[in-house]
Amino acid sequence: MAVVLGIRGADNPTDQLAAVLVFVPLCLVFADFFVVGWMLFKTVGLRALGLPIGGVVLHLLIWGWAQYLAAFEVFYRLQMHDEVYGVYEVRVGIAVLLGGLNVLAVGMAVYIIGVTGQLLADVIIPIVGNELEEDDVPLDGDYIFDTQVLLNNIGYDIGGIDGVLGPKTETALKQFQAVTGLVSNGGISTLTLDALRRRSQQREKLSLIQTFLTFARYFSNRLVGFCELQWFKLRNR
Repeated sequence: MAVVLGIRGADNPTDQLAAVLVFVPLCLVFADFFVVGWMLFKTVGLRALGLPIGGVVLHLLIWGWAQYLAAFEVFYRLQMHDEVYGVYEVRVGIAVLLGGLNVLAVGMAVYIIGVTGQLLADVIIPIVGNELEEDDVPLDGDYIFDTQVLLNNIGYDIGGIDGVLGPKTETALKQFQAVTGLVSNGGISTLTLDALRRRSQQREKLSLIQTFLTFARYFSNRLVGFCELQWFKLRNR
């Protein structure tokens, strides 16, 4: 759909590309609603899934701004046959800026999917596991070190990784078990260790997503600055 709209609404390859890029954030809104929208009101047991809607709003804003940027006739009121110095460069700059906005939009979509996955793992999986009454087998002291490493990775204060199930480690275990819907007894078991591993993996993924978003913000800011500088130079010639 975006390709067809782009080809019909532009006269040259640069404008066609810009017209296509305009609709990328709008298409991501549909993905947002698929991942978030219908689940926003879904409940699991007695607990509602509080999924984020900021990504939907951001994609709509980016789409609206991209439409304004791509409306070249608003800026220049030029036809295809007009030859004005610097117009092509400005149009290329706008197309590049739209590319940066789409990097930000895609990054936000990836972030939403990551957060949704974490919520699903934290809320749905423990409840489903409890409904299936999966056996929770206690584990011996050989797993204390691994448990401490995982608790430390997800941000719990365990008082140091020493392979000893001390008071701080036990308290951290109870807190984690309470959050994930497990029996909060401070002991190490198969379900507890599995939940810790899942949470640690999700945290690593979210860390990568945050790094990507930081890069996207930096890239977009540089693009905006570059385009503003080129626009200033054109207006002062």
